[in-house]
Amino acid sequence: MPPKKDHSKAIETLRDKIDSIDDGIITLLAERGAYVKEVGMIKAREAQDRNIIRPGREAMMLRKIVTKAKGIFPEEGIAMIWRLIIAASITLEEKISLSVYSPENDMRSAEYKGMVREYFGPFTPLKSRKRIREILDDIRANKEIIGAIPFFNRRFGEKWFADFFESGGCKAFAILPFINFDPKKPLLLVGKVTPENTGSDISLFAVAEKKLSKGTLSKLLTVAGFTAQNCRTHPSEKSVKKPFNLIEIFDFINADDGRISRLKAAIGEKGGRLYYVGSYATPLNNLGISR
Repeated sequence: MPPKKDHSKAIETLRDKIDSIDDGIITLLAERGAYVKEVGMIKAREAQDRNIIRPGREAMMLRKIVTKAKGIFPEEGIAMIWRLIIAASITLEEKISLSVYSPENDMRSAEYKGMVREYFGPFTPLKSRKRIREILDDIRANKEIIGAIPFFNRRFGEKWFADFFESGGCKAFAILPFINFDPKKPLLLVGKVTPENTGSDISLFAVAEKKLSKGTLSKLLTVAGFTAQNCRTHPSEKSVKKPFNLIEIFDFINADDGRISRLKAAIGEKGGRLYYVGSYATPLNNLGISR
């Protein structure tokens, strides 16, 4: 039997190369961070009403990185690594903090905070809030605060949306989890941030003041120029005193879109009122990028 080959030197050589690459990564991250700081200083001088974060750019960046790394790294792994790099970079530009819906009696509170931590990292300051109104008050008081609220709770009632639209420029701009999206427990990120078109987006609207049946809404959406395949509606519970509907439109809808003008008029004729809640990038696994 031939003697076993000693691979220790070969392994040591390879590990030295890995260490060298790690050193290079740290050097590049430091260089990246310096550029990020420079961007932040320019934005601070020239744009007082700037977006504190760029949700569309971040989403497109992740999609590109995951596509490039396909077959090299697990897609979810590379997406999470880059999401943390983005989150760490944001802290070099802005002093953001988080206000997260997490009441003590809600079993999903820990999950909500976990989703936000996955997106913004463990280093971004976070406050737990028992009520959505407290989160919106935080945003009203400080434009550098990002709120995290459940996408849909059939018991919230119209008051949630009344608070939302009174909060001065507050919009929904992302939906979590972005990497491993679970439609059973989505979380909206909201703040004084302008949503951005990424080429694959969802726009969210609310119908308040009068609850309309799913069938009626479908007809109104069709008349306005939308297709059934391009929309999804969510009604509140019948027991809610001021019921409402949510409408997801699978597209980035601009303010001057004629279809929205027609839909607003049609809903108005039925005694309701249409509100724009925000727009956000389609999560990675919904695009078929991440498993």
